[in-house]
Amino acid sequence: MNIHDKVNICRFLECNPVLVDAIKVSPAHRARYFWGNIPGMNRPIAASQTDKLNLQDCLEIGRKARVTKVRTITTNPNSLKQGKHVSLLPVLYNDKEDNLWITELEKIFGFPKHYTDVRNMNRQQRQKVLGKAWSVPVIRHLFAPLKDYFACEELPPMTNTTATATAATTTATVAVASSLSSSSSSSSSSSSSLSLSWFSPPTPEQQIC
Repeated sequence: MNIHDKVNICRFLECNPVLVDAIKVSPAHRARYFWGNIPGMNRPIAASQTDKLNLQDCLEIGRKARVTKVRTITTNPNSLKQGKHVSLLPVLYNDKEDNLWITELEKIFGFPKHYTDVRNMNRQQRQKVLGKAWSVPVIRHLFAPLKDYFACEELPPMTNTTATATAATTTATVAVASSLSSSSSSSSSSSSSLSLSWFSPPTPEQQIC
């Protein structure tokens, strides 16, 4: 991203970006700017137990990684070649250099296998889709604090004791309402009528966030 575009985005969004590189949570470099007001965006990124950190973890059976990490994968097919001055293919297969398969690229980004296998797209088209994508572990890291803000309180399971207590409370409330209604009907005509609003204790299905 050039400086001019970055400055314009900061001006319109009125905030500075956070630079996050996927290299810490995936086998590929992918330094990207992110703008937002999500709490904790500046916190250090850390890998989870399910993240694949080495290229070998993303390869199909029988294939061997020649490097641990790969360069930033873009829409350009040449971005899969490793080294600044040497065109090194990152995989050995049947003792020969080989490029990354598209299913391996999907796993590098954190997607399931065949995630981009739609509408009969060829390999080049599928790589272009991935080349414009974000790294799934990075987005998980950025959105993780939102779980605390939108979390719902877990309700205890309904037991026979709870159901009996709820039914008894409802019956008692109805009895009180009936008694008050009878008293109201026996009052003199000059007295004002009595209005009673009541409700039953909510069931677990009604106790939602």
